[in-house]
Amino acid sequence: MVVVTGRKRPQDRLREATMKQSTSLAVLAIALCVGAGCSRKASPPTATDSSSTNAVIEAVAPVDAAKQGLTRLCDDESAYIKNNARQALASWESRDYQSAVIALQKVVSLCRSASQQEAAMSSLAPLQQEIKTAAAKGDANAKEAAATLAQWFSSQQ
Repeated sequence: MVVVTGRKRPQDRLREATMKQSTSLAVLAIALCVGAGCSRKASPPTATDSSSTNAVIEAVAPVDAAKQGLTRLCDDESAYIKNNARQALASWESRDYQSAVIALQKVVSLCRSASQQEAAMSSLAPLQQEIKTAAAKGDANAKEAAATLAQWFSSQQ
């Protein structure tokens, strides 16, 4: 048997390259998951006047409560529910209402327990109200989302 030292076989080089790529992809996936988490905290108000600070806190609090159900689903055991809840929240926060409605529909369809269903549906009414307000102001994306919601509701009956 001849042993050659210092030189690697082509199979070994390919295996090492594959391992490096896999490790890089895993690190990238983890970084994206951590960076795109659902529990983003709002930055604290910077106003020095306490009355304006209270007004800002009161204005932000209902929105956070409206999204609380979806936020709870971001920590669900099911990767499908978790990912779609994150997508719905991210779309809602960026005011991409059509994508938010589609992701929320997926979340609702994936829910298996009553608590999951309740969490998903608790965010539906506030989202629908925000869409209605934006559509009234002429937002084309909100109008499209309102039509999608109307179609979804009519198919549920």
